[in-house]
Amino acid sequence: MRAKGAGWARRLAGWGAMAALAAALGTAAAAQRAKSAAPLPKDAMVIGGQPPAAPAPKAAAAPKPAVKLLPNPSPARIQQIIHTFTSNEKLFRQLLRHNYIYTESIDMQELDSSGNPVGSYRQVNDITYDPYSGQREIVCTFCPQPSLRDIMVTEDDITDMFDMNMYTLSIDQLPEYNITYVDHQPLDEITAYVFDVAPKKIVKGQRYFDGRVYVDDHDLMIVKSAGRVVPNQYDKHGNPTNTFLPFTVWRQKIDHKYWFPVYTLMQGSIPGGPGAPGIPMKMVIQFTKYKEFRATSRILSVQALPPGGAPATGKKKTAAPTIPH
Repeated sequence: MRAKGAGWARRLAGWGAMAALAAALGTAAAAQRAKSAAPLPKDAMVIGGQPPAAPAPKAAAAPKPAVKLLPNPSPARIQQIIHTFTSNEKLFRQLLRHNYIYTESIDMQELDSSGNPVGSYRQVNDITYDPYSGQREIVCTFCPQPSLRDIMVTEDDITDMFDMNMYTLSIDQLPEYNITYVDHQPLDEITAYVFDVAPKKIVKGQRYFDGRVYVDDHDLMIVKSAGRVVPNQYDKHGNPTNTFLPFTVWRQKIDHKYWFPVYTLMQGSIPGGPGAPGIPMKMVIQFTKYKEFRATSRILSVQALPPGGAPATGKKKTAAPTIPH
């Protein structure tokens, strides 16, 4: 995504062609509340125009040590978990590309300095398949003319709107990334293993996911991811030509088997031209109406846990992490 400007910033040709391809990013800004002063107690009487002396402050209690609620897996188990959730992520990509249809809605808003919308880019797309050829089709069912004032949607943005590969990584990409175990913690109604993910190096012309993933500790599938696409792009003078903002993706269980994205939120500021202030924006992408498409070529099984992996135990959990509204 880039700011409109002379010279280095160019507009993509044809919003109509873009409408046939696009999808999106998203955001939500949290409101802060001011703290009010505590009122005087009812028995605090003012005598002679002077308030009573304040009582001596009590000594602050020593903070309690943090309690680790969930056990950490062993180093060997961590490697098994990484192998399994990245294998499941490869399956997820294949299923979305070949076996499922769904609806994708995009709502991008350009904001002024006070946070008020001044322009928008909206679409609703049905991702489906031709019943005869089985080829994947993207049909825009709601695509009004964009009214963005100072922001341009780039070809990379359009790719990312449909290519959810940028949100995570699959087992094929493991050699390109460092994956670090962080914690085993509650995540709303489930419990999850947390991993930090970062590219080992940046190769020119390639883009990578840099962020954090939350893996359900029962299904060993990603249920939430937060991060950004890297690197941002600049021209030879150091001016930004394409900026990728931070995003968070929430997933829900579909068909009682797979954790698929349902809500993507992105927010931040697009750098302006030389000497110009940043342009605030937010974007929300929602994925609904997932339905299995029974094509002639289908994915039939999930790769099993490597030998020695501990079997899942306990009641199966299906609740997703809380999604903002």
